[in-house]
Amino acid sequence: MATLVLKMLVHDASQGDKQAFKQLFETLHGRLFSFVRSRMAREEDAIDVVQELFIDLWKELPRFAYRSDEEFLGFLFLILRRKIAKHYKRNEGKNESLEEVLLQSGETTMTEHDIPIYEDYRYLEKALNELPPATQEILRLRNWSQLSFAEISATLNIKESAAKVRHHRAIEALRNKLQSYGYT
Repeated sequence: MATLVLKMLVHDASQGDKQAFKQLFETLHGRLFSFVRSRMAREEDAIDVVQELFIDLWKELPRFAYRSDEEFLGFLFLILRRKIAKHYKRNEGKNESLEEVLLQSGETTMTEHDIPIYEDYRYLEKALNELPPATQEILRLRNWSQLSFAEISATLNIKESAAKVRHHRAIEALRNKLQSYGYT
């Protein structure tokens, strides 16, 4: 996204322009939702967390000092990470895996033998979930949310070169985990 466009939308929305805020929402919602959805079993919970973020953003935007796209996106993803943690803390003991959610809703799930390998991403999710949290985080930010390394560095408060190195190492760790399951 062009820096000027995001900067203009943030500025106009901070002045109370609802149309600019709607455009900001439409521009960012997909990336933010992808990140949250990759961390939550229930789609409804992910929707709620992203909705809370935008409600808070609307209230706090007049006090926000825009400096760069990377810093703004880093700010949003930092808030999202905190909201996800707060959600899990608030619902401690109530969270289930995606499989449990499907079973409780009455849906039957297919076994891995019923799904062709190119359509079955459960093995990828399983391998990802077995990696250390920091490794999962960098992969989710880069691959699910499509953040640039500059945006990741702002989100995690690290140097851009460190974000690149961590991502490279995370890819290697995921590749090794997948190979241990027999996937190439």
